[in-house]
Amino acid sequence: VTVTVNGTTAPDAGTNGTLTICEGTTVTETQLFAELGGTPDTGGTWSPALAGAGTYTYTVSATSSCTSEATSEVVVTEEAVPSIPSISVERATCSTPGRAIITNYDSSLTYVFNDSTLAVDENGIINGYNFGVTYTVSVSSSCGRGSSEDFVVNGRLSGEDCIDTDNDGIPDAMDVDDDNDGIPDVEEGDGLVDTDNDGVPDSLDLDSDNDGINDVIEGGDGDLDTNGDGVIDSNDSGYTDANGDGQADDSVDNNEEPDTDGDGIPDYQDLDSDDDGINDVVEGGNSDEDGDGQVDNPYEDTDGDGIADSVDGFDGHGDANSPDNNTDPIDPNSGGNGVVDDSGIDSDGDGIADSVDGLEGFGDAINEDTCVKVNNLMSPNGDSANSYLHIDCIENFPSNAIEIFNRWGNTVYRAKGYNNSSIVFRGISEGRANINVGDKLPVGTYFYILDLGNGSKVKKGWIYINR
Repeated sequence: VTVTVNGTTAPDAGTNGTLTICEGTTVTETQLFAELGGTPDTGGTWSPALAGAGTYTYTVSATSSCTSEATSEVVVTEEAVPSIPSISVERATCSTPGRAIITNYDSSLTYVFNDSTLAVDENGIINGYNFGVTYTVSVSSSCGRGSSEDFVVNGRLSGEDCIDTDNDGIPDAMDVDDDNDGIPDVEEGDGLVDTDNDGVPDSLDLDSDNDGINDVIEGGDGDLDTNGDGVIDSNDSGYTDANGDGQADDSVDNNEEPDTDGDGIPDYQDLDSDDDGINDVVEGGNSDEDGDGQVDNPYEDTDGDGIADSVDGFDGHGDANSPDNNTDPIDPNSGGNGVVDDSGIDSDGDGIADSVDGLEGFGDAINEDTCVKVNNLMSPNGDSANSYLHIDCIENFPSNAIEIFNRWGNTVYRAKGYNNSSIVFRGISEGRANINVGDKLPVGTYFYILDLGNGSKVKKGWIYINR
């Protein structure tokens, strides 16, 4: 007997595969089947319902005499339209040109420039551009083309663009704080404002109002200038400039610069920051022979850093003689007599209230009565030399009035008709405030306000008693 056995081919679903489709599209059976490995049978079914990303199973049912079906899977992922390229443009310096780098560079994508001469290498560095020209680049893939990004690369700096006022390695053209005083250039007028008219714009001037107190102090960042040279730089303890923009990180804030008396003039441009009627130059312990609110010879500035030679101890950008002040120019009760009566009125905008300001323009009036001079030094120690406060030419102004204060604002002497003889200050207290009558005043600095009584501006300054 002959028995004929006919075999039936087992179902074949192929082998597993993978597929990438564009984001937002629906996969098709044709796409899925094409990704199966081997020689899968046609006519099978796919599950679950076709959509986007996911795992899809292909099933070939069992045939007659075969009890097992065959299955395989295709894993589908989605590819988004390429994102905008991220471009970092390195700043040009006086020694090297700038360059552009695509920081999210992907070698599997195509980068399209608006100029075919440009290309990008395997490190994401763009080349082929001309300096100073604006270019655009976008990213293309099988799923589309993303948004473009603009960039400009500058060539090596030269000439005036290489000027680096504060010597921090960042040219002024790229530096947000050209003089390193902690006050951003944009707040100092960016080269267009020269408060003290000394020829050095505030953005390059370390003492913008020439009161002898450096801007770094009046700008509220004196604690960052640890070596007291008037600038905040790598020579100071704790200095950092993480983004390399030329401004010390700790000096960056969202607040406006200090304006102690609230008159709208920041302290670094204000000759009387606390509006007490005594100029900062005096409260800072500096000499002001002509009483204009600025240091002596304010326009003599050999090194051009904005700090007058008379108070500058450094030949170059900075100040080696940062003042060790024994008074506080922003404290009305330190070295002064409190806020003047009409402190809200300042017609010429120099920070000195009209009641004690005799000059139309920046600074305090230079009195026409030039012979009047208060001799600053007294030594009432029993000898005949400098035993009283001598005021030259005071006899020409019999209607004068003088008031003298200690550093805490207490009146120690007051007189009308001062005449260097019968009415004279010999360093003895009149007993005002908490100082006893007849007390010899201690060694130290005192402040005076002198009204000549002729309608001229009030004179103010300091005297020093030594015994």
